Amino acid sequence: MLHGQEPSLNQVAVPDASGRFVFDGIPEVNSQYRVDVVSMEYEFMAARVIVSPGKKPMMRAKAANDSTIRLAYPLVLKPIAPAVFLTEPQTTSILSMVLGNPMILMMVVMGGLSMLMPKLMENLDDEAKEELKNSTFAKSQAQANNFDVVGSLSSAAASWSAPSDDTPALTPSTKATKSKKRR
Repeated sequence: MLHGQEPSLNQVAVPDASGRFVFDGIPEVNSQYRVDVVSMEYEFMAARVIVSPGKKPMMRAKAANDSTIRLAYPLVLKPIAPAVFLTEPQTTSILSMVLGNPMILMMVVMGGLSMLMPKLMENLDDEAKEELKNSTFAKSQAQANNFDVVGSLSSAAASWSAPSDDTPALTPSTKATKSKKRR
């Protein structure tokens, strides 16, 4: 296919048995043309042909995408690669699905922890087991296991906001004395 600067100059030439083709009726004026080869089997490099008129008309050919590559004239176009119409599908594997999906990773980690926690609980001494049973966290977990979500959340929030036995609760009289000491 020959593409000129004007649509009227566009032409199609079919090669003969030897692979030769000729474009007829090209005016000898200062112009540029793009030559593309259309093939079902191979890909070809596009060429840019520059026609310069004069006493001795001159024709130069360069690669269409890279003007530093000069081509011999008359053009000898060789295939650069076989035409590829289909691509191979991506291979799937169980490992890529597990490592590529964060939800599955979290599920595997949580499943592993749920299997590991009873083993860890067996290794605790009796004192630590009693302390865990009496903790507010264990009570909220027991409520959550009984599907009492609101009760478990309220008891957890109450335990976080309530002062511990170590720190004295602030009363209005202690607040006043603390504010006097700061001044």
